[in-house]
Amino acid sequence: MVPKSKSGIRPGNLVFFKYRSGEWVAVLAVSPVMKDARTGNRLFTGFKVPLDGDYTPGSLTSLYKNKELPKENYRTYVLNRIKSPVRRIK
Repeated sequence: MVPKSKSGIRPGNLVFFKYRSGEWVAVLAVSPVMKDARTGNRLFTGFKVPLDGDYTPGSLTSLYKNKELPKENYRTYVLNRIKSPVRRIK
């Protein structure tokens, strides 16, 4: 588990958490956590991946470097809306 802070989620990390709907999501982070100047919210952008995937360090690296990922799976997440501890792989 990692803290919901600027140091907890980095690009290339695979993180699992419950988001505002109460549903568990798996996200490959593609941007560092940044503070939005207008709202003050801490945000990061990630690529939603299937929860039941078989992830290894090598597969995560190739997924992170893949430029052909579908754009509809990219999303910005607000840290305040995460409803559980953040679990990180890699």
